[in-house]
Amino acid sequence: MLSQLDRQGERVHRFDELPVAGRMAVRPRHWLAVAFSLLVAFETFHQFEHTLEVVQLKLMGAHHAFTLFGAHVNTEWAHFIANTTVLVWIGFVLVGAGPAVRRSWRAGQPLGWHALLAALAVQSYHVVEHTVRLVQHLTPGGGRLGILTRVFDPAWVHFSFNLVVLTGLVVAFAGLEVAKPLTGRLTGARPGSG
Repeated sequence: MLSQLDRQGERVHRFDELPVAGRMAVRPRHWLAVAFSLLVAFETFHQFEHTLEVVQLKLMGAHHAFTLFGAHVNTEWAHFIANTTVLVWIGFVLVGAGPAVRRSWRAGQPLGWHALLAALAVQSYHVVEHTVRLVQHLTPGGGRLGILTRVFDPAWVHFSFNLVVLTGLVVAFAGLEVAKPLTGRLTGARPGSG
């Protein structure tokens, strides 16, 4: 049974029965869980787009990849915006968690914490790569776009970046136990309160 103790030690079974301080402790974690869930869903979709691209270009030998967005989207702008959105979203999750939650993640869930930091680091470089690609795309005669993609195949590079970021986010989501507020568990219960 899901419950929490109020200030007088009485067991509370519903969110609206919690004292105001208890409700305030639950809601930020709930919104953090929702934001993190949406981030993982967005990055999963983004990885699916790159998987379609790799399958079509590298495994089927197509000259152009058609994704769920179709051929009408400027891919440099779309990928720049999508990857910048993911980077800002990861930052939002980290800042939105607050210092106390970040401390508890670092101390109590090091695998999830380090996976989140790894996703942040890789995504930061990924945005640098897309920023360079966009500037080169907008410059007449920019040539082959990117930094790493001047040496390595662009489809595989960006597929790999997204796969590493998605893996880091999934490991962080599970390791940091972010979904607990979404599964009906009330947070902020006193130690030993069951």
